[in-house]
Amino acid sequence: MNKLESIEIENIKGIGHKKFDVNLFPNKPSIFVAPNGFGKSSIACAFKSLKSSKLELDEKNFHLNDSGLIPKLTIKLDSNNFMANDSVNTINSKFDCFVINSPLMAKAKKFRIGGQTLATASLESKSI
Repeated sequence: MNKLESIEIENIKGIGHKKFDVNLFPNKPSIFVAPNGFGKSSIACAFKSLKSSKLELDEKNFHLNDSGLIPKLTIKLDSNNFMANDSVNTINSKFDCFVINSPLMAKAKKFRIGGQTLATASLESKSI
């Protein structure tokens, strides 16, 4: 049976270089849950940036905002490595993915009443 064994990311958003050992199976949803700053959105960005022939990042998603740092995504699937960077994508021949990011955004408002500051918090969602 097919199994995704690892995901290695270089120079994408907040990740300079990191390898994640995973145990994911095809056609079963996978959900990443972790505290802020652990790389969830960087992982999502890496997979969302896969095009048919290469990995294509928006300027804002380069690690350290440096477009000279070549982004790279490598996956290990059934003991075989597949890779995508700014000029090639071998992942596309064996692996499809669909990334869903939560559209929820935290919002806060501050009010000054009688010399005191009060805050209210809410969640908002962009229209889809």
